[in-house]
Amino acid sequence: MGANAGEMTRGALPFPRTVNGNGRALAPEQVLVLGFAGAITVGTILLSLPIAHAPGKSVSLLDALFTAVSAVCVTGLVTVDTRTTWSTFGHAVI
Repeated sequence: MGANAGEMTRGALPFPRTVNGNGRALAPEQVLVLGFAGAITVGTILLSLPIAHAPGKSVSLLDALFTAVSAVCVTGLVTVDTRTTWSTFGHAVI
């Protein structure tokens, strides 16, 4: 073996690393944080769409963001009544 016992070669990683735009590999922690941030961003955008609101209801961007964060992090906290505020599409997003 060419590598010391304490060193890991690139091919010996337990899972592949994602490469960012600069050609540098992302650490698993970075992939996790970016995955959460991406899911929250997509959820916020989808919950901000008018199709996500129940008829006659409007939701602020902050309420959509809070609901998306709560859904991704599985906290169950809400600022608006889920049953009456969101449409079927909104429920599917959540």
